[in-house]
Amino acid sequence: MERNIRLDYFKIFLSILVITIHIQPLLTNNNFWGWCISNGVSRIAVPTFFIINGFFISSKLNKPNAVKKYIIHLLLIYAVWSVIYAPYFITNVRLKDIVIILFTGYLHLWYLPGVIIGVILLYLGKRYIKNDLFILILALLSFVVGYILSHYMNKLFLYRNGFTIGFAFIVIGYYIESKKIHTIIKNSHLIIVICLTSIIAIFESYYRFVATSGSWLQDFILSTLILAPAIFILVMKYPKYVSEKGFMSIVSSGIYFLHVIAISIIGVSGEYNIYRLIPILIISALLSYVAYLINKRVKIFF
Repeated sequence: MERNIRLDYFKIFLSILVITIHIQPLLTNNNFWGWCISNGVSRIAVPTFFIINGFFISSKLNKPNAVKKYIIHLLLIYAVWSVIYAPYFITNVRLKDIVIILFTGYLHLWYLPGVIIGVILLYLGKRYIKNDLFILILALLSFVVGYILSHYMNKLFLYRNGFTIGFAFIVIGYYIESKKIHTIIKNSHLIIVICLTSIIAIFESYYRFVATSGSWLQDFILSTLILAPAIFILVMKYPKYVSEKGFMSIVSSGIYFLHVIAISIIGVSGEYNIYRLIPILIISALLSYVAYLINKRVKIFF
């Protein structure tokens, strides 16, 4: 089966953005641009991963067994990564907190429950609601609800989850594929949308930075509802297919899942971690290759 190698490269770029979220490489005291890179621009990464999931799950939604198999596979992967990261969250933590973490995902692992919940909601929507536009409206409303809650709650798992971010962007990905938006939208329109929403995202980040004095990290940016799909569509408009599967097909997932271990090895300081970005990326890639070799025999990591 052929792969879109440009999409693979793009996913690696998204994984690097996730690392910048977690290490805040250019953040210094009261530095907006350093804050904006990690808490503004980079926040398109996980929503775009959800869009990719929605785009490629669309062909399976009319096949209950295929959706079931996909969900079971995700549950297995989530269980494996939860066991791997268990030493990071079980020490000196109450049993109640461990249960919450297991259901919602430790740190970056929340993405997997997010995909599972989002796909299930989309599948149920397709089965019982059936109207794609109505499903899209419900998904966007769920994101807005999460956005509002993010301004008032300090419990991350209550507003950043599969019901808010996951469902919204998975539906967007499905909608792009089902309506073939990536094949009909004009390049000029797409570039204008990306430029305008990028500017809006910067202003949106600046507002949050000023309002919280840079102390409250943001997971929700309203402009990502347009910016993330637009960038994804741009990538999909210029595919380059190759027959090789290999390491390149999983390196982005490997970097995403393993970069937290790499961060723990390298360590980070309170600010200006730009020197640590490349070593963390290299270690993440090396660990990914080890996981890839294991996964060739037992498909439990990806």
